[in-house]
Amino acid sequence: VEMIHQLNDNEVFTDRAAFVEDYDINKAAVKRTAKYNTDGSRMELLPRKTCNDNALYGYSGLTVFASSNPKATTTLMGKLGFAINGVNSYIYNSYVPLVDSVLNLKYVVFNHELRNHAQLSYVDQIADSSGSYRYIYENTLALSRGFTVDNDIVYWTTNNTEKYENPFEVQNRFVAYAVNGTPVYKMLDPKVESQNAMKVEITGSYFFADSEGDDGSFTALHTIQKKAQCYVYVDCRAASSINVQVGSSNWNVTPYEPYIIDMGRLAEGTEVRVTVESSSTCSGNIFIAEMDNDALNAAIAAMGENQWNITEHSDGHFKGTISASDNCVMFTSIPYSEGWSVKVDGKRAESIPIGDALLGVYLTPGEHTVEMNYHTAGLPLGITLSLLGIILLVLWYLRKKLVYPLLKEFVPVLSKHIDEMNESEVVEPATAQTERPIVQSSRAVSQPVEPIAQPIEPIPESVQPVPQPVEPIPEPVQQKPQPVQQKQQPVQQKPQPVQQKQQPVQQKPQPVQQKQQPVQQKP
Repeated sequence: VEMIHQLNDNEVFTDRAAFVEDYDINKAAVKRTAKYNTDGSRMELLPRKTCNDNALYGYSGLTVFASSNPKATTTLMGKLGFAINGVNSYIYNSYVPLVDSVLNLKYVVFNHELRNHAQLSYVDQIADSSGSYRYIYENTLALSRGFTVDNDIVYWTTNNTEKYENPFEVQNRFVAYAVNGTPVYKMLDPKVESQNAMKVEITGSYFFADSEGDDGSFTALHTIQKKAQCYVYVDCRAASSINVQVGSSNWNVTPYEPYIIDMGRLAEGTEVRVTVESSSTCSGNIFIAEMDNDALNAAIAAMGENQWNITEHSDGHFKGTISASDNCVMFTSIPYSEGWSVKVDGKRAESIPIGDALLGVYLTPGEHTVEMNYHTAGLPLGITLSLLGIILLVLWYLRKKLVYPLLKEFVPVLSKHIDEMNESEVVEPATAQTERPIVQSSRAVSQPVEPIAQPIEPIPESVQPVPQPVEPIPEPVQQKPQPVQQKQQPVQQKPQPVQQKQQPVQQKPQPVQQKQQPVQQKP
């Protein structure tokens, strides 16, 4: 019962009508987008319907919720600003130009029109009979699934000593290691605007809220100083609710699955408010970032100089050409796994993990053909062991007809041992059969009371037709209880069952004496 209550508190439920409400138009939008997406790039739907929209509607996206998903990939995606469950799920919730472009997200479908994103270009729209619309936009900065970066990218790792990192700084570090670029994001510090039943201190982006009652809250405020594309990420996992307000727009954030919120291009003087509610003392970070468009464009241009031109792609298979101007690393947005095999110009190449989670490979200067194929790690070994087990099972079943004769013919030394093995296999079942009646007879002896009491019943029946044998009949009746008395000594260890069984023995001689009287009267 407690587990059911926990599921009810932590999970979100819906009815079937709400689940399938937008299915037809979303499916149609995905199909329409496929007409433009000729190179197999990734796409996403916003707002998402489920944790696995790409499986529901059939497209290649960034959202993944699978038990087989590597935890290292989930961790990295969380530190890049995606909503994660900490184990096997990362979910796309907002358009963020830098990370979306690096991860090959080329198309985004919205349920409303966008007017304040310079990186998104309108492509098409679709409507249904109810008047619902879907708008298809192309991310003009999107990179291929692979492109060349500096060798220093191998040093780009998330800071594992900090449980919750600033996702904007993680992306800035990627730009620095990949192309030696300047930071794309500038951090903005909020101030305390109001507090209720809480004493709050904010230093930079970090806040500490000391609760003074059962339920408390506070609001942090930042006023935009110049027009810019702005984002916010709040990571207070102990909060009971988090709300972000910008003018008439509101976002309610799940405290245990925070993500980067795209607030759009904000004008100077726009106020950004973050309200945190908690029933206890809590701490966390309010990361508000302003994006530098010039730094973003320069970083994307540098990464896009040498991209992987994919000519073949299918599930678990990619092949294409790429040019390298120097010794470098080919970065890919493919999750790193031992199941991937990489060939460069037809020769096996060693793959490396980038950011502990994404696949990369070293390249030398020149033109290269890079091919990647995925096979489940351990599958060949598993198939080999399974076949070997089947073969051994068949040989064991045919050992007498096939294996033993061959061994006797080609290995005469083993002939004597094989004959002994055959004899032992024949004798074993016979020995087991002879032992069974012995066990049964021993059980009969161990309970002497029952067989002695049973023969008493038929004695009176034989007495009636023959009068003369009546006199000797009581003698065996009197003698047979004697063995019971002799064997009572071992039975004394179990006194209760012996006493119960003696009672019927004493009762049955009485009917024999009663029947003697009519027999004596007949002469």
